Amino acid sequence: MGKTLDILILGCGYTGRRVAKRFLAMGARVTATTRNPQRLAGLKAEIIGIGDLPKHVRPGMLVLHSIPPDGPPSLLDPLRNMAQRLVYLSSTAVYGTASIVNESTPVDEGTEPARTRLEAERAIAEGPWSALILRPAAIYGPGRGVQESIQRGEHRLSDRFVSRIHVDDLAAHAEAALLSRTSGAYPVADEEPCTSREIAEF
Repeated sequence: MGKTLDILILGCGYTGRRVAKRFLAMGARVTATTRNPQRLAGLKAEIIGIGDLPKHVRPGMLVLHSIPPDGPPSLLDPLRNMAQRLVYLSSTAVYGTASIVNESTPVDEGTEPARTRLEAERAIAEGPWSALILRPAAIYGPGRGVQESIQRGEHRLSDRFVSRIHVDDLAAHAEAALLSRTSGAYPVADEEPCTSREIAEF
């Protein structure tokens, strides 16, 4: 019988909830941080506030980090010498105005959002754990995306190409990333970039 997986999700929101459910279905022990415990009602995980993190970090944890760079500055401190693996959900914003992106595309620190994301990425990549950076494109799924903004009358048609990723696909990527030893930084998106007009028409 193998060792029970011990998962920590920092910022258990739209994507994190789905990752938590995937690991809970495997029988893993899941600890999740949130600012609003009511949002995670029914999730069979250990729900904690970020301030309680030092008391709940255990050696060998696999950590999914999806808290934006404006989170607590000492967030990673309790994980040092404890976390085995850390996967960070960053953003394709680090590529600036690049129109075609792959894993070899240079980052662009020309904007403040990109700079703060890259600073967070570096802190994670330089940590004492095995690390992988995922840079998701726009995340869509139930309750979020063009299908929702159209119904609200808020969608703006454009012929500018965009890439997206379904939240369930991103959750699958996150699961695979936590269980792998792959390192580096990779954009993650679907394989059908198209204009917002085409998405709305579809």
